[in-house]
Formats: sequence, structure tokens, C-alpha cells
Amino acid sequence: LGGPALGANATRTFALAGSCGVSATAVAVSVNVTVVAPQAAGDLVFYPAGAGVPNASTISFRAGRTRANNAQVLLSSDGTGRATVRNGSSGPLDLVVDVNGFHE
Repeated sequence: LGGPALGANATRTFALAGSCGVSATAVAVSVNVTVVAPQAAGDLVFYPAGAGVPNASTISFRAGRTRANNAQVLLSSDGTGRATVRNGSSGPLDLVVDVNGFHE
């Protein structure tokens, strides 16, 4: 999907259903999330686009440390198949999201 670094305390929404080999009728995806070169410690939270931000993080990290984690991410329930990620850190970071499966 690509894009610039995810800014401090920023969110980004990804359209996943119908792209990246994910079925257009998918309701969730299985992903490997990798945080690369974070400028500050923090966490990432993935959640369905349009929903409230959950309290549980998807991955936590320290400044300068590349970290990865697997997750099952629900997609938006409005039929658009989108997911949002929130950077809960005071610094920018690079993010890699590898989709390795989906649920219908």
C-alpha cells in the first residue's frame, strides 16, 4: 500500500477488502505488523474504520527498535472493508503491514 511515515499521534485508514488479494466480502484480516525506526516509544492500535479506538494495543515498541507482531484485525462494518491504525507515540515511524489471510 505504501505511503509516507506515520506521524506522531496520527491515524491512517487502509482499504483492504477487494485489494492485496483480500476478498471484497472479507470481514477481518490476518496481518503481520512491523514497526520500523520509531522515533519515540509508543504503541499502534488497529481497529475497524469508523469505530471507536479500542483500549488494547496491537503492538508496543521502544524508540529505534524494529518490532513485529501478528494480529487479527476486524474491518469496517459498512461494507467498505477498511481498517484504521493509530500511532500512539510522540514520534513518527515507518509501518509495514503484511496481509497473510482473511476471514469472510
